[in-house]
Amino acid sequence: MSIEPRPTRLPTPPGLEPRGPYTPAVRAGDFVFLSGQIGLSPETGRLADGGVQAQARQTLSNITAILTAAGLTVHDMASPRLPRPRHP
Repeated sequence: MSIEPRPTRLPTPPGLEPRGPYTPAVRAGDFVFLSGQIGLSPETGRLADGGVQAQARQTLSNITAILTAAGLTVHDMASPRLPRPRHP
């Protein structure tokens, strides 16, 4: 019987600390899971100015920063899931 490694919280880059009850990055064995990233600017703590496109770019920038802190790149991602807004 093998023992699975316990999930480990990964450090979060400055300005990207969670604002809710979640962990932005967790390593479990060979996998790293990210969650809760939105278009907040790490410099201002507010949503990026410029609408949804600027916020989407900021979200991807935040994801890249967290991956870099974990020693990874976007090329290491296996299954990115980005929700899109529902329109009535």
